[in-house]
Amino acid sequence: MKKLLFTVLLIVGFTSVQAQTPISYSEVVRVEGVSKEGLYQRAREWFTDTFRSSNDVIQLDDKENGQIVGKGLFKYVQRYGIFVWDCTIRFTVSVAVKDGRYRYEINDFEHSADNANNRLGLGLNIGVVTNQMPAPPLNNKAAKNHTEKVYNYAVEQIDEQTEGFIASLKKAMDSPTVVQSEDW
Repeated sequence: MKKLLFTVLLIVGFTSVQAQTPISYSEVVRVEGVSKEGLYQRAREWFTDTFRSSNDVIQLDDKENGQIVGKGLFKYVQRYGIFVWDCTIRFTVSVAVKDGRYRYEINDFEHSADNANNRLGLGLNIGVVTNQMPAPPLNNKAAKNHTEKVYNYAVEQIDEQTEGFIASLKKAMDSPTVVQSEDW
C-alpha cells in the first residue's frame, strides 16, 4: 500500500512539474526572392537598431550558417498598492535565415525584481516565466493574490514587449538593405 501511495504521489508530482512550459514565441516567415545573405544582413541590422549595444547582446554571430543569437533585457515598474519596485525581464532572441525565409525564436524569459527601493521586500522574483503562476512564497491568500498580480503583470509586459520586437523584426526583414554608395 505504501508503494502504491508513493507511486501515485510521484506521478502526480512529476505530471504537475511537466505541465509547466516556459513562455516562447517563434515563427517561420517567408520573404520571397531574398537570399540567405540578404536576410542575414537585415537580421544583423535589426539587432544593431533594436538593442543599445548589439556587441554586448549578440552571443552568436554565424554568417556562414545564417544564425544570430542574442541575450536581451527590458525593464518595467511593478506597482502593488502603495509599493513600487523595478523589474527586469531577461530573454534570448535568435534569428536563423535561409534563402527566402527566416525563423525567429524569443524565449528563456527570466523575471527578477529589485527590492532596493522597497523596505518590505515585496518584490517577487518569478525566475523562469512559464505558462503557470509560480507557487506563492507563503501559504496564505494575500501571498497568493500578490504572486498572481506580479505574475500576470510580468506576462503582460513580456507579451507587449515581445510583440513589439516581432513587429520591428518583420518590418526590418521585409525592407531591402540600404547599400551605401562610395560616391556620397
